[in-house]
Amino acid sequence: MKKKEPDERLSELAFHIKETGCTAVSLYAPEIGAVCLRFANGEQVSESELVRLLDGVLGFCFEEEMVELFRKLCRAALRQHPRVINEYVLTFRDLWDEEN
Repeated sequence: MKKKEPDERLSELAFHIKETGCTAVSLYAPEIGAVCLRFANGEQVSESELVRLLDGVLGFCFEEEMVELFRKLCRAALRQHPRVINEYVLTFRDLWDEEN
């Protein structure tokens, strides 16, 4: 079996990371849409449910679509859970903001 060059291995790794991010978007999008609808309808969403979603989404914010889902969820949840959203926005900035 031929040994792969480092550039080829890195390229494969980048492909798999991108593929994983796209899969995560497709899995989280419907759930976030449903939770945002609940917020819009004035329904209560538990802090633990919100935190579970935010934790999951935050790890995939290298995907621009996931960043948009994160923002959508934060905007929807802000009125009901301002402290949680503030903490996650600060965490997002620490992890993903290119200016940091």
